[in-house]
Amino acid sequence: MDINIESRKLNLIRWITGLRDEVTLSQLEVFVKENSSNNILELSEEMKKAVDEALDSLDAGKGISHKQVMKNAQSKYPNLKFA
Repeated sequence: MDINIESRKLNLIRWITGLRDEVTLSQLEVFVKENSSNNILELSEEMKKAVDEALDSLDAGKGISHKQVMKNAQSKYPNLKFA
């Protein structure tokens, strides 16, 4: 791992350890909870069905390529910059 990353993490640990501000600590706890790897997106049955239908449609050749979508968007919005 990059030494710079390790140094930055240690600096954050020192900063957090020295925190005496309850509001900042609470905000950090919320941030960590919302961004933990345990937060797995749960799809509803309706969403799962929509994804399956979309995949079936693509498998049947009914979709359009990303390249074509970008070409259409560039034609429709010539003043926008596309990456």
